[in-house]
Amino acid sequence: MPQKKIAVFNTSHLYTDDESAPIVFSNPDGKTLRTSGCLERAIRDGYEVYVISTRSRASLADRWWLSMVKLGNVSFSGYATGDARCPVYIAQYRTLYDRLGLPWSRFSSWMEARDALKRHRVRLGFTFHPENDEPST
Repeated sequence: MPQKKIAVFNTSHLYTDDESAPIVFSNPDGKTLRTSGCLERAIRDGYEVYVISTRSRASLADRWWLSMVKLGNVSFSGYATGDARCPVYIAQYRTLYDRLGLPWSRFSSWMEARDALKRHRVRLGFTFHPENDEPST
């Protein structure tokens, strides 16, 4: 049986400042948000996508990507602190590791926990950008 392909995104991986990218949301004041294309590529390539966010809840601007990701695969922690060692953020990754059946280590930051996912053949969202191409797992 083939191993399931998993991709983990932070919400920042979903957007770009590239003005040639497709617009996914426009505010009444004219500010636009543009897709990085990474999420769309992960889905097209057959990955099961998880999104971890430091936001407390989704906004109207998030509807475009929420419609593409299984509801149970999205985690909002609520902004607690900008510190990567914040226990709330680390706990989100602990929950993800448990859900994926991966062994947990005592990570000192959420970034360490995120980066360690690569050892388990989990692909990080930003790697789907063409500038960051890596072999599919």
